[in-house]
Amino acid sequence: MANPLLKALVYSVVGLFVVGMITVAIYGAFALRGARPAEPTPDFQATASQISFVTLTPSATITFTPTARFPTSTPTPGTPTPLAFYLEATYTATPLYVNTPHNEAEAYRSGHNAFRRGEWLAAIDFWEQVVVVSPEDADLQFHIGQAQMNLGKYENALASYNNAIDFLDSFAPGYWGRARALYALSPDADIIGDLDKAIELDENFGEAYLDGRRTGSGKRTLRKQSRT
Repeated sequence: MANPLLKALVYSVVGLFVVGMITVAIYGAFALRGARPAEPTPDFQATASQISFVTLTPSATITFTPTARFPTSTPTPGTPTPLAFYLEATYTATPLYVNTPHNEAEAYRSGHNAFRRGEWLAAIDFWEQVVVVSPEDADLQFHIGQAQMNLGKYENALASYNNAIDFLDSFAPGYWGRARALYALSPDADIIGDLDKAIELDENFGEAYLDGRRTGSGKRTLRKQSRT
């Protein structure tokens, strides 16, 4: 009788021990899981190494090279060389020395514009329209003579300069123009009188001084200049 009781007691103790061990094991497992450190949350802050920069390259700059606006006259073989080709700098004949208002203002202005563009024939056509209305304007004759000089029509230019002097004998550009036309027709022509007259009428007429110095025809002119 005692043996069965003892056996039951032993079984009870062993059962309690097993249950206790299982309980301890389960509790330990949960305890370890609760003490586990939390995983770090990803940091999405960008760092300098993660940022890419786009380098902007400046585009090419277009450079415009200025070109000559007006054609340059070239001496024609077999014809006298104009005075301008003997000068160190190029002195192109210009009608802007005088700019007298005219009734036919539009044609007069168009003649100047054509002259600046080197359109000599067109300039003559416009100015001749004004001549019909103002036939005795010295400056118009001078302008026409300048265009004829650029065309190489030296005899026509000489006639135009003579007309300018006839219409107004105190018109300095007319004498200077006539000197240039005479020299173009014959380098041996005596042009000192016309150059001196141009300077006498206009002491600031630099072209007359330059032409006299370059051609050797202005000795008297240069002496007169040195005394003033």
